[in-house]
Amino acid sequence: MGCLHAEVVCVIQHTIASIPGLTYHDVMPLFEVAVLEIPNKKELEEGKTERLVFGPKPVVARDAQSAAITAVLAGDKPDFDMAKAQVLVRPFA
Repeated sequence: MGCLHAEVVCVIQHTIASIPGLTYHDVMPLFEVAVLEIPNKKELEEGKTERLVFGPKPVVARDAQSAAITAVLAGDKPDFDMAKAQVLVRPFA
């Protein structure tokens, strides 16, 4: 699997290099974003557990913070308490 990943990266770098004036830093990376609703102390005592609100969702963004904001503000989301939300972001690899 590592070989395939290296080959894909090589193809992407070659493709970017073939476009005049375009650098690798001009291309926005892909992230995976998920949102969990974390129960408060009282809800934990009652036996409630973390709940996956949405995701993992693929997001193209400049950085992890932009990916999180884009995912939370865009698209259909179930009703949840944003004060208890934990946004998880990771680079897609």
